[in-house]
Amino acid sequence: MAVECARADPLHRCALCVSVSLSPCPALRMRRCVHDRQVYAVDWNLVNKEQILSGAWDNSIKLYHPDESGSIHTFREHSKCIYSVQWHPRHADQFASTSGDCTLKLWDTNSKRSSLTIQAHNFEVLTCDWNKYNEFLISTGSVDKSIRTWDIRNPRAPVTVLEGHEFAVRRLKCSPHHANVIASAS
Repeated sequence: MAVECARADPLHRCALCVSVSLSPCPALRMRRCVHDRQVYAVDWNLVNKEQILSGAWDNSIKLYHPDESGSIHTFREHSKCIYSVQWHPRHADQFASTSGDCTLKLWDTNSKRSSLTIQAHNFEVLTCDWNKYNEFLISTGSVDKSIRTWDIRNPRAPVTVLEGHEFAVRRLKCSPHHANVIASAS
């Protein structure tokens, strides 16, 4: 059973034709065309294993269920491209997104609007990750060459600011082994 791209044009090259394995059998694959522009982020929910997110340069975030033929919900609030989407490591319905609009947004899949918007940096925010030991902490990395950690209970100012990269912070990951360790790349 293979589901092909919904667009019939054989020369069509959509921004996202994702192959998602629906079972251990490699013959069972699903192809989806969902965004109008380049997709920059994807994340599989580790708490609710039946949810996948994608974020793209069309300023939208799409939510999927592996058994559905297309996205089941679209989130649109960012004014520029989406660079990162990250499911919360403990709460199945919560995720974060970062964007070229300099913001970090927190979302709940049961709501139509974001639950919190943080003006996280003065330049594009390229990446984010949740702290695995403290459910209220999330870190962001930016074109401004810094990493900031935010407490979502009091988001007026970052808890920490780490500087020292010579280039934009393109990716960061909070350690699953140590509460106060972040790996970053620029």
